[in-house]
Amino acid sequence: MARIQRILRSDLFISVLLIVLLPVLAYLPLAKQIGYFGDDWPIAWSSFTYGPAKIASYYSTDRPFAGLVFSLEYPLIGPQAWHWVVYGCILRILAALALLWLLWMLIPGRKFAAAGISLLCALYPGFLQMPAASGYHTLLIPVFTGLLSLALTVLALNRKQPAQIALLILASGALEIFTVLMMEWMIGFEGIRLILIWYVLRRKSARGWWAQVRGTILNYLPYALLLAGFLFWRVAVFKNQRSTTDIGGLIHSYLASPRGMLEHVVLEMFKGAADSVILAWFVPVYNGYFHLPNKPTILGLLYAGAGLAVFLLAAWAVYRKSESEATESSHRSDRWALELFWIGGACSLVALFPVVASNKAVVLGNSFDRYTLTAMIGASLLAGGLVFWVARTFWQRTGALALLIGLALLFHYGNGASFATSSAQRNQFWWQLSWRAPDLKTGTVLVPSPAAGFVDDYDIFPQANLIYRPKVQDIQIGAQVLNRDTAKVIRSGGSDTRSLRTFVYTRNYTDVLVVNFGYDSGQPTCLHAIDSQQVELSQNENPLIPLVAQSSNIDQIVADTPAHQPEAVYFGKEPAHTWCYYYEKASLARQKGDWKEVDRLESEAEARAYHPSDPSEWMPFIEAQANLGNFAKASQLISRLGVDPNVQNSLCALFTTSQSIPPNLKPEASKFIAARMCGQD
Repeated sequence: MARIQRILRSDLFISVLLIVLLPVLAYLPLAKQIGYFGDDWPIAWSSFTYGPAKIASYYSTDRPFAGLVFSLEYPLIGPQAWHWVVYGCILRILAALALLWLLWMLIPGRKFAAAGISLLCALYPGFLQMPAASGYHTLLIPVFTGLLSLALTVLALNRKQPAQIALLILASGALEIFTVLMMEWMIGFEGIRLILIWYVLRRKSARGWWAQVRGTILNYLPYALLLAGFLFWRVAVFKNQRSTTDIGGLIHSYLASPRGMLEHVVLEMFKGAADSVILAWFVPVYNGYFHLPNKPTILGLLYAGAGLAVFLLAAWAVYRKSESEATESSHRSDRWALELFWIGGACSLVALFPVVASNKAVVLGNSFDRYTLTAMIGASLLAGGLVFWVARTFWQRTGALALLIGLALLFHYGNGASFATSSAQRNQFWWQLSWRAPDLKTGTVLVPSPAAGFVDDYDIFPQANLIYRPKVQDIQIGAQVLNRDTAKVIRSGGSDTRSLRTFVYTRNYTDVLVVNFGYDSGQPTCLHAIDSQQVELSQNENPLIPLVAQSSNIDQIVADTPAHQPEAVYFGKEPAHTWCYYYEKASLARQKGDWKEVDRLESEAEARAYHPSDPSEWMPFIEAQANLGNFAKASQLISRLGVDPNVQNSLCALFTTSQSIPPNLKPEASKFIAARMCGQD
């Protein structure tokens, strides 16, 4: 019993407990509310349609080993998005534990510093894509294996028996190759390995700098040989088919403009280091937390407070005594911290060098923040070294660590809340589309409004095919994001071919369906399937929608067919049938000319006190009443449109021009609406 109590109170146990508990508080409170995003969707669709083996094929163009690992993991973890969020959290914990082990060897006796720096790594806020863990876990795995490889290298340097050294180098080398096979730009770990080898040899021996350099080279030689083998395979043997990871194309860029590329590398390396080491602790926190609504703001404070309470309790109960003893027993108590500071800065630079040398850059706030993942090791060492160098007392150091940990906890809750909100809105989009469009014609090119939040077509077409063409092994529903450039392409009515790794399909822009959906005004707008023959613009319309409205073909919606419903495992449970449900069903009934069904839906919505936030959504019900001859009721609904000039001008244009009467509308109904709504006799 006494032995168990000693273990429970030990530095090691408490350190591990903190490194497990605080990431759980950071990453998992909203895990079940987070769905798939961006790169997650092609994987989800591939595994559902073809089976998990297709994942390996999907990655075969540029990262075949990552695809193989992913295809083996998928059957174990499953299609539920929140399972991958939990898996991502586990990988961050494992990486932090590997760093803890490494630090126990680098700064022996400094258990509090090792735990604090490892926590900073576990909670590092520069990587915003943690909730999208299905696609991005292929980055988190090599972060863990890379750190574990570094720890084994340091352990080998501290051993004397040749057999043990050889075995440790072999294990470390295997993890080295695994890491770069998973993600080639994580070759930056090799720069960190060189620095750590030099640091350990320098600490063990007082020999001159040339002897230290020679010893570093000799000890790195086994890893260099393995790395050379990988580079030979990657450049000379493997046939890369993706332009963004093509080494041959990169070499051509350097030969074409050596000075320009050199300037780019130097500037971006220091800019990326500044972003990763300094700004990452503050900019994402401000952008990702301090703009939240009241409820998640309060909940974030509660979760951060709980995490800080656990950290401070552990500091007071366990680390206070050991830190004081370590400080008193050392005549150079600050030197190790200063060394750690400089090592952290150097590690950040060398970790980023392969990224910027491959013509990429760190950008906080979007998917390019993934390049901070190798730099976060150096960033954590630098921050920890700075804290323990500048702060002199135990409580000053505890307070500085608590500030960084608290900011990270706040950020991660806010980031999770943002992803959860976006997931809910995306699910609303697809469920509303399924209510409005029972089916879509093969070849439809779906074009959502920018406010829907889709980042690229690979964020759209997998979901559309999951709903409307489940288990069909090709892309039958295409997609395009809407921006200034694509608006021109859509209006041209031409076609193009889209390639996404192993998937290729043709988009015919005569088969476009534009769907407007968004939360730009603060009030949700229901999904509007734009009809080029009857364009009804919303009161807070994105200016790009009118540019492409005349290209939207409502006949791409197959109205008379059983409805396809989204799978709950991917799109969540069907939302409550509030106003948008009635609007979508009424719009579908209007398309079919079923005015009695529209009238029934209006009566049911009225009985439940459902009303739109966008006045243009009254139009199916106004037309239904006018078409059925219920002019008094139609007049009453027209009065609810309000006086928004954009809405009024848009809607009146349908009834007061020389164009044909809107589809399925009787002439007398059109004349009444023109007179009552637009003042036209």
